[in-house]
Amino acid sequence: MVATNPQFSHEQIMEMIKLKTHIKKDTECHLWKGSAYRGFPRIYNIHLKNYVWNLSKPKVKRGHHLQNTCDADNCININHLKVIDRSVNWDELWERILKRTEKDGDCIIWTGKKSKKGYGHTTIKCITHLVHRISYMVKLGGKEIPTHINGERALVRHICPKGHNPSCINPDHLILGTYSENSNDRKDNGTHMEGENHPLSKITEEMAQKIKLSLFKKGEVGYRTRQVRADFFGVPLSTVSSIDTGQAWCHLKDKEGDDLNHKKELIQDRVKKKRKIKHDITQEQFTSAGEILYGRVTKTSHNKKVEIEGDCWECNGKREEKTGYSYTCFYGRKKYSHIWSREIYEGRERRPHEITRHLCGNPICIQPTHLKFGNNSENSQDAFLHGSKAAKLSIEDVREIRKSKLSTKELATKYGVHYRSIYCVLTRRSWKMVV
Repeated sequence: MVATNPQFSHEQIMEMIKLKTHIKKDTECHLWKGSAYRGFPRIYNIHLKNYVWNLSKPKVKRGHHLQNTCDADNCININHLKVIDRSVNWDELWERILKRTEKDGDCIIWTGKKSKKGYGHTTIKCITHLVHRISYMVKLGGKEIPTHINGERALVRHICPKGHNPSCINPDHLILGTYSENSNDRKDNGTHMEGENHPLSKITEEMAQKIKLSLFKKGEVGYRTRQVRADFFGVPLSTVSSIDTGQAWCHLKDKEGDDLNHKKELIQDRVKKKRKIKHDITQEQFTSAGEILYGRVTKTSHNKKVEIEGDCWECNGKREEKTGYSYTCFYGRKKYSHIWSREIYEGRERRPHEITRHLCGNPICIQPTHLKFGNNSENSQDAFLHGSKAAKLSIEDVREIRKSKLSTKELATKYGVHYRSIYCVLTRRSWKMVV
């Protein structure tokens, strides 16, 4: 099968090719007279050389391209085309790279172009690559370097015996690792930019240590505000704040002998232990929750805004001041009582995109037959029916508009609304609940 543009059929494309192709009898070239993109004959987004080739030949693979054997680049004759392999020959590439290197003990140093940090780079097929990554790909036999290791971002690390050497491209001195492992390598090699080695550092490590040890909690002996401490040490207030919050000099130890990085690890472990894994609620648990919840209700018939069968049930539990909704906690889940009531009735948990609608218009009702799961638009339409949301049209007006034979503009003038509101009523984009 040949891929075609969905706008045109195969027959239409072949007719366009015949109309815009001139056959030169001397050389038997099929010269394309139409448009071209970067010298390649095209019809809209269809590459004609590939299209004609794929009609009777195997599909051109990735890394290969078609080249004309004749002198005319705009020739689309299949007999004048041949496939050329453009995939990388790793052996030839490695020999070319070694010509621009020199040995320094066990390390193979790149002598070509380098970045400011000392990493070598070269260009392959108009794309710039880091040479040590190409070296590692040669080590893998031409395979792509994995982007992640156990969910963490991966990169190629240097493990040179004499220490970190960014210009080294020896495949034996390269290994795949994570960013955290690479950061630890920089700390071991002394190339990590922290403390006084950081280019933005304006104070000494001794001064930063004194500022860190001068921090006391409010109420303790020796407590001073940050501004007082900043004036005492003769540094800006921002410097003291960044040291106290751990944004700067976080590797220094505090009075307890711990650095901020160690404290972060302890807090993460503590959170993981306390975190409870939530499981799906079973039908037995729904039944037992229903017995407890419905044992707290009081039946009442007032506060109904829409005629509906059955009395409203009001829960006697705790309520929120702003919304007036009562809430209950079952199995480690704190929810509104009306949500629990509908979930118990249906025997399933409410989905993330669903909203619990009050069909009766009583916001404190938890009668399961007065509730229903829906979406935002349905909940908004309920507000019009209950009268809790202002509307220029009534239910009777909507029914008259849909039965009327007047034009949209005439109806808009009659009911004093915009013509788009009439259009939405007629197309049932609004007032869907009115039959």
